[in-house]
Amino acid sequence: LDKQMGPLGRDVLQALTKHHWPGNVRELEHTMQRAVIVCRGAEMTVSDLGLKSTPLLVSSGSEILPLAELERQYICQVLDRTNWHIKGAEGAAMLLGLPPSTLRSRMKKLGIKRPQ
Repeated sequence: LDKQMGPLGRDVLQALTKHHWPGNVRELEHTMQRAVIVCRGAEMTVSDLGLKSTPLLVSSGSEILPLAELERQYICQVLDRTNWHIKGAEGAAMLLGLPPSTLRSRMKKLGIKRPQ
């Protein structure tokens, strides 16, 4: 495929930045390849990306995130605050009011992994 593309617009860059990439670089690469194929013309749009968790912008300017993305962000914030301790009196599970096994299950479902 030999297609000339223009620079990515601010909205496309924002959507790419805000997206959770559980597949890491490979998922990003495939997303961009697909977007180039489905893009009509030289300027890519957010809809060309086909991201499921692209935030829906409301006219007031505030963002509405998919519930799973909001939950993922909140759990990550709590884990950062507890230095990634899941169990114990000061652990993330206790702060969230969840059994540690439930928190681990949600982390797996949402693709949350401790940073290296």
